[in-house]
Order: sequence, then C-alpha cells, then structure tokens
Amino acid sequence: MSSINVLSNWDIHEKKTPMRISDRFKKHWQALLIGLTIGALCSGIALAAVTTLLVQVQQQAQLPQVLRARQQAQLQQVLRQQALRQQARLQPVLQLQPQQQQHLYNGVLNNGPTYESSTYSGIGACLWLNQSANQSMTVSSPPFLNMTYTSFTFEVLSTNTWYHIAFIYDYPTRTQFIYINGDLDISRSGAGPYMGTSGDLTIGTGYISMPDSYFDGCLDSIEYYPWAKNATEIMSDASFICYLKFDGNNLIDSGPLSISGTGMNYSYTSSGRVNQALTLSTLSSYVQITGLTRIGINDWPYTVSIWIYPTSTSGGTIMHLSSRFDGAQSSGWCLPIMGLTSSGAIAINSWNRTNIPINGPFVPLFAWTHVAATYSHNNGQRLYVNGSQYGTSSLPYTFNAGGVPMTITLGSSLLGINVCNTGTIQMGQFYGSLDEFQIYARELSSSEIYVLATP
Repeated sequence: MSSINVLSNWDIHEKKTPMRISDRFKKHWQALLIGLTIGALCSGIALAAVTTLLVQVQQQAQLPQVLRARQQAQLQQVLRQQALRQQARLQPVLQLQPQQQQHLYNGVLNNGPTYESSTYSGIGACLWLNQSANQSMTVSSPPFLNMTYTSFTFEVLSTNTWYHIAFIYDYPTRTQFIYINGDLDISRSGAGPYMGTSGDLTIGTGYISMPDSYFDGCLDSIEYYPWAKNATEIMSDASFICYLKFDGNNLIDSGPLSISGTGMNYSYTSSGRVNQALTLSTLSSYVQITGLTRIGINDWPYTVSIWIYPTSTSGGTIMHLSSRFDGAQSSGWCLPIMGLTSSGAIAINSWNRTNIPINGPFVPLFAWTHVAATYSHNNGQRLYVNGSQYGTSSLPYTFNAGGVPMTITLGSSLLGINVCNTGTIQMGQFYGSLDEFQIYARELSSSEIYVLATP
C-alpha cells in the first residue's frame, strides 16, 4: 500500500541546520573576535567617559525641552497609528463584489465562470462556478495577500439557500473559528499560524486531486480583513441588511451590503432625530430599497426599525413590502408592514395566509417617535414603541413571505393601495419625516431595540 502525505501550511515549522566550519578556521576567527572585542571595550569606556563629562551639563539644561519634544512626538505617533488603524478597519483589504473582480486585487477567471444576477444583496451579480467544468478564479496580482503569522477574517456567501460563511484565525489565541449565518459553528484551539509563502489566492477550488474539489454554485461579496473579527461583528455582517441614515443628502446604505436607496419627490431636513432626516411632503413621494433576499424567505426572522415624525395622522404607509417595484400585487406579492391607522395610531402587519395586525398607541404630531417590529417563528410578531414592547401576536406562526427578493417602499404603497392586504393600516401617502431606517435578517432582542430607540 502506498500512502499520501498532505503537507499543510498550518503547523509546519521549518528547521534549518547551520553550515559547519572547520575547527582550525573557527579558532582563527575566535582569536580575532576576542582581540577586537577587548580593544573596542577599552576605547569605548574611555570615549564614553569623556563624552559623558562634556554633555552632562548641556543635557541637564535641555532635559525639560527634550522630554516635552519626546512626549509630543510619541503622542503624534500614537494618533497616527490610531487613525491608520481606524481607516484600515473601515474597509476590507480584499473585496470581490459582483462584476467587480478586484478592489485592491485583480482576479482572473479560469475555465469560463459566468455571472448571475440573482445575488444575495440584490445588486450587481454573483460569480457562478460550475463544478463539472472545473471553474475557479485566481487572484494573483500584487501586493501579496500576506496571512502569515497574523490574524485574519474571510467572509463569503454561498448559494442555493444563501448562507453567510466566515472563517477567522485569531493569531494571539491561536484559534480558528467558522461561523454560519452569524452563529459560531465550530472552533479549534492550539492552531499554529498560517505559514504560507507568496503565491496566488484561488477561489472555488483547492486544486486537490479528489472528487468534488471544485465549488458548485454562486459566490457573492467575498471579503478579507487583516484582523480577527469578533462574534458581534460577524453577526452584524451576516444579518444587517440595510441602514439608511439619510445624512449628507444621500440614500447611501451604511450597512455591510451597500444596498443604497432610490426614490422620487423626497427632500432632506437638517432637523432629523440623528443629524439629517428624509422628508416626504408631497403625494407620491417615497424611497425604495430592493433585492432583499432574506426577508423574502418563508419563516425567516426579521426586524425593521425607524424614527417617524408625522405631520399628518390620517393614515399613511410607513413601510410597504412587495415583490414588484410598483408595490402592486398583480402577479406578485405585497403587504404594508408598518403604517398609521385612519385614526392616527401606529400599526404593524404580518402575513400567514391572513393578516396578523398589531395596533399601537396614537403617535403625536410634529414629534419624533421610534417604532420597531420584530418577527420570529416562536415569538411571532412584536411591536416596540420608543424602546418598550407594546404588543405581540402571542402565538407562534409562519410568516408566508413572497418567495423572491423583496422591495421595501418607505412612505407609500404606490400601486398597492386598495389592492394589497392591509390589516388595520390605512394605506396611502405618509406625510412627515423619517430617520435612521434599519432592517435585520434576525429578531433583535428587547435590549437591542432599546439601544436603537435611545441614540
């Protein structure tokens, strides 16, 4: 029988034997080194004594200035290091986005992978790899992705149901972690550092001569970070879908997926709950985010959170969920999930082949109110107002979602008015301001909701 030894770049410690020197040659060098050392010591002691006498008085006079200059230099160095560290943590070193094979690194496609528009984030495309065609992608351009003797984090999304996968190596603790959908799946302690050398980074295969060595499916949003992310950061990456702050006169997503919004007839106000806010003051004014994969999956938990500042309380849709951009139900799926009743009370809604509404308190005019709705199979639907739980559906149920990536429209139901199931929400135009809109693909706890309600 023959055996195959697979050498891993982990836990391999190279041992090198120094060159041997003949004894005679070694003796000559030893004598020479001893002589040089004694001479250097003698002359060095004398020189040091003379130098010390000459500069001692000057050093005593200049000591306060020297200390102040040294302290200032050290402070500036610390500030520079902190700034560089903060800047480095804002963006991954390697970020392969849909139809964008490089962020800092160039990718080369092997054996003809294709791009598919059905991405996790709903924007761009994902990289589709066919196992039978031995397809992969190689990242080979400089700078070398150096993972030796350091901490790092890899994150990737894989398909058929989309999964968020993260692999982390923490160098100080010598621990490896694998997270699936934000939850720790397994860890391994006592793992020596990665000791690979410069070379290509291949995505989709390990080039191991064995069956199923190529990945079969779609990959989206591959990211590498030169540090070990903690559990909170991984959970955020896996479940934080979108965060619109409405600051800077834009609809840029501050979450990890970069699902920025679009809209019509909206404006901004500087009098937001946190900095600026979105203002909807005319009929048919709204903002949309699209491609929400997780919230379109049956029974997937979710949380929506927003600050509202109504200028009218005679109904209005705050959040409308639909499979179509126009909000309608014809050949699609739609449901207003947050809004005002005809009498001005806050209301949320869910769906289990029938409406599951929860009515909240009456909201004041011209004042900021925080509203959040959560769902999970076991806990059902819950309504939070200003950080406190106000109502619940009490019984477990299955949220019957649309089965496709969804669109959320803020401020209007568009063509869904009088067409979609509505519960107790009076569908129509919401008039007022909105701020700090967030959506998660998990049920946030009551303490997490409280934090969102007390910025």
